[in-house]
Amino acid sequence: MGQLNRLALRTITASKTPNDPTNTRRSRLIAAIDEQKLVLAAAERGESYSRDKTATARNAEGQRVKVTRKQLVRAWFFPKEDGWYVQPRYGARVLQIAGAHNAVYVKSRSEVAGVLDTLRAATAAGELDPQLARMTLGKRTEQ
Repeated sequence: MGQLNRLALRTITASKTPNDPTNTRRSRLIAAIDEQKLVLAAAERGESYSRDKTATARNAEGQRVKVTRKQLVRAWFFPKEDGWYVQPRYGARVLQIAGAHNAVYVKSRSEVAGVLDTLRAATAAGELDPQLARMTLGKRTEQ
């Protein structure tokens, strides 16, 4: 014990930082919007955008190993009638932007980037928090 007597010993418990679900939803939507900007840039070059996804598979010996696969990212924007529509999503579900409206109309694909920037700014400012909260209400199970 001679060596330990020289140290300043204390008893504490590590405090966990609380997870704020609102900030988590915001950050996930902002990350998805940033990814849609990459999808738009690839579409303007005439390419498709895919991200790397880590999965578990069995090799020839039957052992489970981690493999990296490409996962195609679907665009939130599409042409219809005489313009382009941007339909933001949270996960697989379409986000209701304002009331019953779930898409933003623009006349050309070059304006889609501005819509994505506006959606990102609105998300960061918390303007879409009520819509995001409504979308996640149905996912919780009662115990």
